[in-house]
Amino acid sequence: PEAFRAPFWCDLAFSPDGRKLLISPHNWASRGLGGQPLLPADEAAGDLYLLDIATGRLDAAHLPNAISSAAWAGDGRIAVGCWDHRVLLLDGALKPIPALPEGIGVGAASLVRSSKDGKRIAVATTAGTVLMLDANGKELWRTDLNQSAKPGDKPWTRNQNPGKVAP
Repeated sequence: PEAFRAPFWCDLAFSPDGRKLLISPHNWASRGLGGQPLLPADEAAGDLYLLDIATGRLDAAHLPNAISSAAWAGDGRIAVGCWDHRVLLLDGALKPIPALPEGIGVGAASLVRSSKDGKRIAVATTAGTVLMLDANGKELWRTDLNQSAKPGDKPWTRNQNPGKVAP
């Protein structure tokens, strides 16, 4: 804990080979509070850490914007969703890969996950868009769930009338 810039609630993810631990800021499900389905749990949500388990070495990166999600993305890369509506692909030294120094604009804060083989990165944005990227950040497809998913029937909302909630 002394090596962290500030105390924070974190998420942990082992690298695919089990040799490193990715330490990223946690988000809490806000169920739409502030117009977002999730929000950062702490103010210092721009710090990302990488722990080498064998040596105890802790590398750190302070990103310019808060992190919404981080995941291992194959070949030692790390995919990072940020609150500035971008997804960064970082190398093992926590630096943006040269081909995408500014990351990829995805339109909203996002959750990122990688396929087991690291060849695909799934991105789900807080605006309702789902994207699939290849390992180099090239967009393979994009679906706006607000357009493609039909609202489901909610029988419990039929015949509801607004009324008094309290005396």
